[in-house]
Amino acid sequence: MSAGLVKRKRLVALLGAALATAGSMRARRAYDPDLGPTNSDYIRFVGVDGQIQGVYIEGGRYPNPIRWVIAAALGAIGGYRPTRYPLIALVTDIAGIFVPPLNIVARSLPIPLLTMGRDDAVGRIHLDKDGRAEIEINLRQNDHFYSYGEMLGRLVADAAGARWMPNPVLRWLRIIDVPHNLGGVPMGEGPAEGVVDDVGRVFGVEDLVVLDGSIIPRSLGPNPSLTIAALAERAMPTLVRQLADEGHIRAIV
Repeated sequence: MSAGLVKRKRLVALLGAALATAGSMRARRAYDPDLGPTNSDYIRFVGVDGQIQGVYIEGGRYPNPIRWVIAAALGAIGGYRPTRYPLIALVTDIAGIFVPPLNIVARSLPIPLLTMGRDDAVGRIHLDKDGRAEIEINLRQNDHFYSYGEMLGRLVADAAGARWMPNPVLRWLRIIDVPHNLGGVPMGEGPAEGVVDDVGRVFGVEDLVVLDGSIIPRSLGPNPSLTIAALAERAMPTLVRQLADEGHIRAIV
């Protein structure tokens, strides 16, 4: 390769960096998903079946790599505390004014959209040989739901003037994250339909009550924490009254 060609390539690279820096300095302040709650906002859509609370799309975040390196370095020497992260962010923002490439790094990060909703309950929870819980799910049975969620994500990206990037882990590796596991000990009207009744009393076992997400028989769509708390609060008067009257708790079939 001739020296002249090398010089021209370097010139093109420097020109590209200069243009990118100038554009970054003139552009509006970038959305900073690195600070604040992970799920600070959401958009609610109807589901594939047309019912409400079918799909939620929330804003997520990836850590700014420069801030992450600083935080990791401070952590390695024992000088990092979570309360110091806003100060790290402030320092890197100020540094980005005087060293624009630092700002370009922050702007180049994608903003993850977290999609969740009411899919079909086609999975199975079981214990492996070591006693650990495993979830088996056939993704093909929910492909219609994932395709619908991706379509909504594209609409959100278009409305934001952004470029949509599909989830490569789901698309090519066929792996999903299941953050709000429900079911496993579902409620029902009797032992043939479920494990517990509507207040969490286990059929056929006295003084055993389950009041967590496992008694909810299907996906709710949104985060289930308030629903779980409401079920527990609803069950308490019945359980306390039965314990006081009968001396024990049992499901009545």
